[in-house]
Amino acid sequence: MTGFGRAHGPLGRDWTAEIVVRSVNHRFLDLTVKARETEASLEPVVRRALAKHVSRGKVEVALRVRRLSAAGHAVMVDEALLEALLARFAALSEKSMPSRRRRRPRSKGWPKKRPEASSPCGRPKAR
Repeated sequence: MTGFGRAHGPLGRDWTAEIVVRSVNHRFLDLTVKARETEASLEPVVRRALAKHVSRGKVEVALRVRRLSAAGHAVMVDEALLEALLARFAALSEKSMPSRRRRRPRSKGWPKKRPEASSPCGRPKAR
């Protein structure tokens, strides 16, 4: 019971769908449906439809749905709401991350030498 199948066709006026099915022999029905999050609601429908026709096997189904034409949707931005959100984010950022102290710039010249650290036996540590 090994098989492969692919089908595609229109799905309404503006959409097209493609389904790919692969199967190998298996004692019981092990059905896996792979779909994008946007098509997740179709998964139970595909599962029920295949379970009516297939009784056993490891079956993998890949479902892809595509829009035929470009979306002609206008995007509206609520600028007042956006400004309010940005101000709130800035306030939360200030509250959660208080400003750090500025480091004082080093004095001119070479950095000061650090005293040699000694080991417990009194000898200078090897570098």
